[in-house]
Amino acid sequence: MRVKTGRFFGEGLLKMFPPPQFLTMPATGVDITDNSVRFLSLQEGKHGKMIKNRGSYPIDSGIISAGKIENPEKLAEVLSQLRKEHGITYVNGSLPEEQAYLFQTTIPNEPISTEQLQTLLEFKLEENVPISSRDLVFDYEQVHDSNASEITLNITAFPYEIVAHYVEAFRAAGLQPLSFEIEAQSLARAVIPNNHSGTYMIVDFGKMRTGIAIVSEEVLRFTSTVAVGGNILTRAVQKHFGVTKEEADEIKNEKGFARYKENTELLETLVTTVSILRDEISRHYTYWNTHQGENERQHQKIDKIILCGGSANLAGLSEYIASNMNVVVDVANVWANTFSLNDVIPDIEQPHSLAFATTIGLALKGTE
Repeated sequence: MRVKTGRFFGEGLLKMFPPPQFLTMPATGVDITDNSVRFLSLQEGKHGKMIKNRGSYPIDSGIISAGKIENPEKLAEVLSQLRKEHGITYVNGSLPEEQAYLFQTTIPNEPISTEQLQTLLEFKLEENVPISSRDLVFDYEQVHDSNASEITLNITAFPYEIVAHYVEAFRAAGLQPLSFEIEAQSLARAVIPNNHSGTYMIVDFGKMRTGIAIVSEEVLRFTSTVAVGGNILTRAVQKHFGVTKEEADEIKNEKGFARYKENTELLETLVTTVSILRDEISRHYTYWNTHQGENERQHQKIDKIILCGGSANLAGLSEYIASNMNVVVDVANVWANTFSLNDVIPDIEQPHSLAFATTIGLALKGTE
């Protein structure tokens, strides 16, 4: 999928941290979450793009909370270690969905200057975001629309302070950020095959939380965050069976929702938590498929739900989620736009690769 990027405004941020002119050069994808920093670099190979290096570093509790950097110095230390150990300079970074504001709006389909567009969009921000437009940085994408009188835009906005702290942490570590984008955009670039213009729901099942995103006609239309992650399941299995964290992860990933007599206790333990996530997925799926979008145009129905994230390894998870919805639910191929698995065997096992989907999408940025 080729994610089309519009003009990034945020004039104050650009004055403080002017981006380099060579934004299409190869860069390492760096995904920062509340508990880890993951990175992945690509290089050209015989069968297309190849993994150059990749890895992860843990982040201590309290350094980042719900996407907000609480301790920039400690985060910079982790990023500095990454730079020194892997010789990385240029990076594409992700920004936390929990702190993003995403909405659609329309503008007249007529000639307009950059300054006029910025002023118009600032008014739209004031109407849709509970933060002054002066305290936001934002980006836009044009949505495919046949309406002759109006253009539909997809707006993504972040508090200026959030973005500035991420930029400062990278700079303090000696890293040069070339771009930032919301996590869901990176995921879409990795897991939705290029030139597929259908409608997809991406479910990023992480350790601490789950991100739900809808991408339609190659544009990110919706994001939401559910406070259910794999760690909750791990703790539930630990408590129920009296095992270690490592043993609990192995039990849930190998047996999961497999339906056989010996698995009854585990099923009961998992269903209590995962049913909350399934209900949220079902709610967003139903709402999208039954409501109209901008210009009273019916949404394209969701073609497929794609599961990724480090906790998507749970055995039988895709079947369980699909059980009350008439839609295909698949575990992601995170290499869909990187190389063919018929030609290349990556040096990372498929279950572990799901946790690197965001970094893969970031590393692909600018290489399409």
